[in-house]
Amino acid sequence: MSPAAAPPATAAGPLTVALRLVADRIPRLRIQEGRISEQDTKRILITPAVEALGWDILDIDKVRNEYRHNSADNPVDYALFLNRSPVLFVEAKPLGHSLNDRKWIVQTINYANAAGVDWCVLTNGAEWRIYI
Repeated sequence: MSPAAAPPATAAGPLTVALRLVADRIPRLRIQEGRISEQDTKRILITPAVEALGWDILDIDKVRNEYRHNSADNPVDYALFLNRSPVLFVEAKPLGHSLNDRKWIVQTINYANAAGVDWCVLTNGAEWRIYI
């Protein structure tokens, strides 16, 4: 018995289609050679991916941008909520920037720890690193 072939794109579910569209933008954007800002990365790659994963980006009770758990905290790029409690933080960096910088990893984890959030993500739109 031969292995099953991957389903054609037309048979893909809405999540797969949406994430494929986001992924298809990456090569074109990489040609920009450093001219893609963090804000552009969030708008073009990250926000559509968060939305494709089922989060209602227009509902303030579900997704907040530049969220501060306490007024003295530095803001995290995205806070995702369930039952009005933050459950996942997403920290964005510009497309093309390496996520290996320990400063960014520590920053992301510290944001989550300060708010008591168990899950956090560090992403440049092309690579997503999940920390628990």
